[in-house]
Amino acid sequence: LLHLKRTVIDKWIAHGLLVPAMYSGLAVYFDRVAVQRFIDDHIFVEEAAQIMAIGTLVVQKWTRAGRLKAVSGPDIDGCHRWLFRRADIEQLRPENRLTAPQAAKLMGIGEAQFLVWIKQGKVHPVSGPGIDGMGQFLFLREQFLIYSGSQAD
Repeated sequence: LLHLKRTVIDKWIAHGLLVPAMYSGLAVYFDRVAVQRFIDDHIFVEEAAQIMAIGTLVVQKWTRAGRLKAVSGPDIDGCHRWLFRRADIEQLRPENRLTAPQAAKLMGIGEAQFLVWIKQGKVHPVSGPGIDGMGQFLFLREQFLIYSGSQAD
């Protein structure tokens, strides 16, 4: 179902990502529903790049810099591909994220004032300088719904 080598499955078991239903000698058995849920809830770099509308090299850069949190990968469990929780990546879809200039414009204030607000802690970026070393601040759009007039009732 996962189309992976046994060594990857073993690493994921060791790190608690996959939980076997039972062991019988050298055989490891999994609950099919749990495996399907795992497949539905996790994605590799390529799909993460598609969801976020960025290149795979950018996903890798953001992961190495800490902007994206992987649950499996070279620095975590020795697997050669990074694996992410789908929900974490979905939050950073283009329609769900804003840069500092976009957020300032949405709020109707200047970029300089907005940067002051960041330093004062009045607005909270999910990524950027001082957080994960990335050069550009990113915000979740949902933080600014009240300012866009798009707030749900």
